[in-house]
Amino acid sequence: MDNKKTDQPVANSDSTAQTADKSFHMSKKLAYSLLAVVFVLLVAMTIFLLGNRKGGAPAPATQSQAKSTPKKPVSQTKSVQKDASAECGDGLTLYSSASFGAAFCYPTAWGTASLADAKLAPSDTGHREQISFSAMPLFSVGGASDDWSTTVGRGVSCLEPNNAIPELSAYNTAWHDMSGSGMAVDFAVRSLPSSVGGYSMTETVSNMLQEGVCAQGHKQINGSRYRIVSAAFYRTFAEASGITTPSAHIAEPNVLFSTEQRSQFDALLASLVAY
Repeated sequence: MDNKKTDQPVANSDSTAQTADKSFHMSKKLAYSLLAVVFVLLVAMTIFLLGNRKGGAPAPATQSQAKSTPKKPVSQTKSVQKDASAECGDGLTLYSSASFGAAFCYPTAWGTASLADAKLAPSDTGHREQISFSAMPLFSVGGASDDWSTTVGRGVSCLEPNNAIPELSAYNTAWHDMSGSGMAVDFAVRSLPSSVGGYSMTETVSNMLQEGVCAQGHKQINGSRYRIVSAAFYRTFAEASGITTPSAHIAEPNVLFSTEQRSQFDALLASLVAY
């Protein structure tokens, strides 16, 4: 027998080694790829969750509103208007006084408004003040505190302040409570309708103690000094006008107390507020 050695093919061993090496490199690439995919997914989920938290969180303003202290209810016993000038239109002037405790609008043509003490005697208790107008003596505004009293025994004239509001049941726009009849009427009274409500107005005509036409209005403002503020108009009978008796005024009520003056009187009371 021949003792020749048979050479084993080396190519198969080399091929196996190359295949194993390729498999190893492919496994590493696959692992890196999987890790990259997982990382990207984690980043995406994190961004998504953070976005949802920001979108669902309440706005700071809402949080502060929830924690804010509830507002105190507005007092029912005081009416305060900080900017009464906003209520005065063209041709009107604002009067306001912290000591008097009220503000209102009046026609500029009436001149300067002046506040003065209106007590009947130094011994009077409480407060009583009157506002007059330099170019319009027919009108006045005033206040008498609830604790005002006097020992002076005399009647109160039309233009003087008072705090006696007529009862609602007394409202009657027809002339009533007449003294006398026909052309011999000595006294009559009627209620005047208000443009916006919230105050009362009455008109009286008389030839007794105080002859002429008197209109008085009262408004409850609950001010710092006066609970009620009054306004008044007074004019005596005038021969030149042809109105010299109560009967004549009842027949023609807009001669001594014109339509314009009635409107001004009503507007003043409507604008009256605590200050």
